[in-house]
Amino acid sequence: MPTAGSLDLPSFRATVDHRAGAGGSAQQTLRALEEFRFEVIASKPSFILGELKATKLPVVFLDTDLEFYSFPHLFVPGSWPNGGRDVAIFNFWGNETDYPHASTPTTGSGVVFFNQVRVRVSSP
Repeated sequence: MPTAGSLDLPSFRATVDHRAGAGGSAQQTLRALEEFRFEVIASKPSFILGELKATKLPVVFLDTDLEFYSFPHLFVPGSWPNGGRDVAIFNFWGNETDYPHASTPTTGSGVVFFNQVRVRVSSP
């Protein structure tokens, strides 16, 4: 089974073909695609945590279909107004002019920022 970090198209096709069964119907193939999609989505939190632990640096998780048109200055330490952020999740409907959508936080996994923070645990 390919992991989120090592997914390539031939492996993806082989996984879907295997789950659908040889000569499987279109419905079996769609079900296999959906199962695989949910497995990849479920692997994101462990991937992010692993990167936080391994690098000891902030992590920005981006969907693979995103592009930067300029340098992402908000990911640089000290660049946030009123201090840094521990977590930042892009509210993709926040840019809409349609008030019901713009006023309701709706998040996806398009851009998620996790900072390295120190947690102090006190004993009761």
